[in-house]
Amino acid sequence: MKSKFFTVFISFLLLFVFFSNICNASINKTSLNSRFIFGFKKEKIDCRTFYYKAPVTEKPESGYPVIFLFHGAVQHGFDWFFGFNPWSYRQTQFTRKCLDDGYFVIAPSSLKPVRPGPRAWDIFSNDTKDVIFMEKMLEWVSSNEDLDIDNIYCAGFSSGGFMCSRVGHIFGNQIKAIAVNSGANADCIYLTNGPPEFDLNRTYDIKSDFPPTIIIHGEQDGFVPVEAANLFYDDLQRCGIFSEKHINPDIGHIWLTDYENLIFEFFSNQ
Repeated sequence: MKSKFFTVFISFLLLFVFFSNICNASINKTSLNSRFIFGFKKEKIDCRTFYYKAPVTEKPESGYPVIFLFHGAVQHGFDWFFGFNPWSYRQTQFTRKCLDDGYFVIAPSSLKPVRPGPRAWDIFSNDTKDVIFMEKMLEWVSSNEDLDIDNIYCAGFSSGGFMCSRVGHIFGNQIKAIAVNSGANADCIYLTNGPPEFDLNRTYDIKSDFPPTIIIHGEQDGFVPVEAANLFYDDLQRCGIFSEKHINPDIGHIWLTDYENLIFEFFSNQ
């Protein structure tokens, strides 16, 4: 029995390694150092986990600016430091740029809105456990003398992009700017027994303290329709929120690396 279990375990491990290699076949940088960011730390607040890392740049007099990075569905917070596949690899490279640019990176892990179901951000109302978790993390930031509470930013992919918008709705006066990548306004997505559904046939009012927002999306996105990104941008513009929109006509549902410099420029101009 033990021998059979061992054989199955080794077979699964080999298949996993093979699959990972196939996924990364299109990635030019294949060294360990290019796929992983070492030295990040783990913290827990009320049994909720987040990962963080300080930059190696000199600390500004006011403290390090902070960026929260929200992962996509089925991912974890550590995916921003642990580039195992083409999705998380792209996100890990963005984390590296954040650190090089002097940002203190915080990457929390979500729960599961539906059990059983994939890990994703519960952005379907203003009083979820994930919203409470965000409130606790902001308190943690405020208690850290090395961090600049006047310069807090958020960026997210897919489900994490929706989480960014939910954070903007609730904590807008504490967040300086957000970047929504392959996501949209959390108010337009609905939780169902199947895949989430979108209401794209109405306009959504957005409060005046919603943070400046940059929206990045692929027109070929088969998970979050580009119409959701367009609607979000139109609502932001109508409600007087400073915002930018960048749509790639050839890309689907993935972290769009070609627009990363635009994110940093957008943040620095706020």
